[in-house]
Amino acid sequence: VAASLQKAGFTGPVLNGRFGLSSKDFVPGMVHAIFQNLRSPSPKDPFTVGIDDDVTQYSLAYKPMITVPKGTTQCIFWGFGSDGTVGANKNTIKIIAQNTNLHAQGYFQYDALKSGGVTVSYLRFGPEPIKSSYLIDSGCTYIAMHKKEYIYSIKARLILGVCSEGSTLVLNVPWSDEELDAKLPEPFRQLVGQKKMKVFAIDAASVAKKSGMGKLINNIMTAVFFKLSGVLPVDQALCLLKDAVKKTYKSKGDHVVSQNIKAVDAALTELREVKYDVGAWSSASASEACYLKPRDEEPPAYVTEVLDKVQVREGTELKVSQLEPDGCVPLGQTAWAKRGVAECIPVVDMDKCIQCNVCSAICPHAVIRPFLLSAGELETSPEGFDARKATGGNTYAGLHFRIQASPLDCTGCEVCTHACPTSALTMTPLPKAIESGHEKFWNFAMKVP
Repeated sequence: VAASLQKAGFTGPVLNGRFGLSSKDFVPGMVHAIFQNLRSPSPKDPFTVGIDDDVTQYSLAYKPMITVPKGTTQCIFWGFGSDGTVGANKNTIKIIAQNTNLHAQGYFQYDALKSGGVTVSYLRFGPEPIKSSYLIDSGCTYIAMHKKEYIYSIKARLILGVCSEGSTLVLNVPWSDEELDAKLPEPFRQLVGQKKMKVFAIDAASVAKKSGMGKLINNIMTAVFFKLSGVLPVDQALCLLKDAVKKTYKSKGDHVVSQNIKAVDAALTELREVKYDVGAWSSASASEACYLKPRDEEPPAYVTEVLDKVQVREGTELKVSQLEPDGCVPLGQTAWAKRGVAECIPVVDMDKCIQCNVCSAICPHAVIRPFLLSAGELETSPEGFDARKATGGNTYAGLHFRIQASPLDCTGCEVCTHACPTSALTMTPLPKAIESGHEKFWNFAMKVP
């Protein structure tokens, strides 16, 4: 580039810079920072933008900017890989683009875990053409949390910081208004109160189960979106959504189509507006100590300083000096993850278990495992740690057998429960399982030689 400019007779300064490092979005705030650097009497050359480079000090600071056309509505949907959120949002874009005079755009983020990981859908629609091929980092007016577990693991500023004052927040939770006041983390309540957000709640998981949809809440939450967004008359939007459902699921049979339509009809009945004390929520504590993971053992520094941050979407805040020069990551770090994203986990009934180990063999995340214990080891086990004499002849004489799942590593996929030939596994709500001691059971079992 510099050679071409010189050949063309250009005699002005040429600055060298890099963007898009670590696969980061190139957003308007970064462009503004680059031009500000060019205007500076002593610009950085070379420069980087998007990362915090504390090694070379080449980084340019930037701030979020709203650059979408006037009248553009921006929406964010936090989903769980395999819950159908992304697919439903693609249908939403088609419905809006094909049945209104509005321009529509979708932009999707997935984490490395794919199924069972975090998905974030960014939707924009408005009267003017939209050319914003980047995530929404400011000016969001509608945000939906399809996975309540994220509220406890991902910091409120990362979820709600992009929202405008008076924006709409939809929570997929099974809690009453009073329970929300007690269960939502204080930083989360504080931001909701300070931004004077309109809060709505629905127990989409319950609606899905009643409708025969299992864990798929996608069309339920889409119906809620059309109800609250006002982009289309509700009746028209629901008719179009049902048509999209028929088109999407016709290959799976009439029964699946009817279940989805039943779920759409039930969604608006269960939706409610949450009444909260704006003053009390606004004055809640901003301390982020509530997001710290309780651990029995002290993890390596690499876990707390790097991997934990990546896991809860703070990876973009990491500094260059915190990363290994060759990009290597120590092995065996997943054991420290403990994401706690499952709504329910498998709990074994040892009276039904035939010790076939099929559940362990089929688990895609190796979170349910068989354990063999001696009589002495069993005596030191936590109260409630149920085991049976191991089968298998003389090889296992004197040993005891136990199947145990890791509550905070399980994703709740239910593959093990469907594979169990004797129905010995029951999906149990995560809080109930932890209260019953299953986290202690796992930690104990993992220390057995």
